Amino acid sequence: MTKTLPLLLLLCSCGPTIVMERPIAYPSSCPAGDLGCERNLNAQTLAYIGHREAATALMCEVEEIKKVLEECGSGSSP
Repeated sequence: MTKTLPLLLLLCSCGPTIVMERPIAYPSSCPAGDLGCERNLNAQTLAYIGHREAATALMCEVEEIKKVLEECGSGSSP
């Protein structure tokens, strides 16, 4: 039985390898009631999971940012 245990452990440890294109990042939390911080973190999370247009649209809700971002004029704004 002692000879089969190392073999069993070796076979169990040879599972599939998971490869990710980019690391998962969890943003920090915002102070309570800070809507600007929450919007920024939500946009960052959307961008991380591949929804860049939604993140841009969310950021374009702020007039100062809307003026700066070129993408806002291309139909990605809400």
